[in-house]
Amino acid sequence: MECKTIGCRYFIGEKPCRFHPDCAAEACVDYRTFGPRVLIIKFGAMGDVLRTTPVLPEIKKLYPDCHVTWVVSFESREILERNPYIDRLVSAEPDELFCLLEEEFDVVYSLDKGPVAIALANKVKAGKRIGFCMNRYGALGYFNDESGYAFSLGFNNALKFKENQKTYQRIIFEMCGFSGAYGEYIYEQDPAAEKEADRLFMAWGIRPGERVVGINTGAGKVFATKKWPAASFIELVKLLSGTKRTKVLLLGGPQEKELNAMIAKKLGRAAVDTGTENPVGLFCGIVARCGVLVTADTLAMHLAIARRRKVVALFGATSAVEVDLYGRGIKLAKDVSCAPCYRSSCDDLRCMKEISPRDVYDACESLLKQNGDGV
Repeated sequence: MECKTIGCRYFIGEKPCRFHPDCAAEACVDYRTFGPRVLIIKFGAMGDVLRTTPVLPEIKKLYPDCHVTWVVSFESREILERNPYIDRLVSAEPDELFCLLEEEFDVVYSLDKGPVAIALANKVKAGKRIGFCMNRYGALGYFNDESGYAFSLGFNNALKFKENQKTYQRIIFEMCGFSGAYGEYIYEQDPAAEKEADRLFMAWGIRPGERVVGINTGAGKVFATKKWPAASFIELVKLLSGTKRTKVLLLGGPQEKELNAMIAKKLGRAAVDTGTENPVGLFCGIVARCGVLVTADTLAMHLAIARRRKVVALFGATSAVEVDLYGRGIKLAKDVSCAPCYRSSCDDLRCMKEISPRDVYDACESLLKQNGDGV
């Protein structure tokens, strides 16, 4: 038996929509059909979710008035909550994913290689499927020929580590069949977090016109091989704080609590420990107020890119080629034969150790001068 309902994209069902307390269905002045229904599957991590957002304007161009649903991990949901191109967010949790199996979509963009993501791409009802899928043996595959290159990057080390010259965004665009230039990340900041960041800067005694360099000491949970030595951070802070009224902020997550406290204690007033429990929105607000951010290939780097800040990015285990700083940064990577390797652990870490504090300091000074803060 056919399910009888109301076909408006704002219709919720169990409660009134955001426009009216009483539903007038097609007689409503705000009634809108769904248009083409698009499903994007990209769970996480947060940085990867952020750098996937440039596909959204292209999808809207290709399918005018489309309704976009994005399936994202619960941890990464905050990154997309205010995105103006997304009509609905679905968390990658069992109960929400189960409901998706009863819906119908015109096109699915499957952009995540995880097993749950590709199984969902197989099972959801759709007229067209693009990106990654699961084969009959439970392994990764791909739906469309344009996704073959991204598929090969996963198991062809020579292609991934040495031959590839495409950024992540270009790879994703080609998967989707888009040929034009890709744009910036799309991220809408929480206004309350912006105000709190302003308040904190005042509390830290940072005056308008002061040079502010943020130093993100974290490396994320997966790749400890991205971490720069603690002694290098300390030397960098000394170099920065000794010149031209520079204020240095230490940033990081819970894993950096002891490291950042140690650096701050050792250097006294030369560095401000901004805390390691800041919510993503507040963390982003702090990053956005830095003239330059020094960071490894982590979420902090992607947030700085999203907020169009200057970045000094340190690369070792991961590929610098795949990251686009949009002309607002400097990538530092040493020519080490074993890098990039994408290993989660290493007894050597020459790739990171050989990046000197002076290298990073000089890059910071160059970018600060571009900001007009070099005098």
